[in-house]
Amino acid sequence: MKPINLVPDDNPDLEEAALNVNLVLRWEYRLGSTLFFVYSRTQAPDLTLNPGQEARLDAGAIRKAPAADVLLLKLTYWWG
Repeated sequence: MKPINLVPDDNPDLEEAALNVNLVLRWEYRLGSTLFFVYSRTQAPDLTLNPGQEARLDAGAIRKAPAADVLLLKLTYWWG
């Protein structure tokens, strides 16, 4: 009979964090007409814990993570 391995091969502990930032600027340059400028940034670091390492909050890891930046410019104009 084969012995059962109760210890996992990989470390089951994990650490997960995310940072989402949105900035919206709005300017009504004429009645019913608006200019929007939107900036959005998202980061989610991929963190793997070593065996025996405890999970903790590490705000410095967010700087090392890949980011997705979006810029949006929207112009609305009222013809009336």
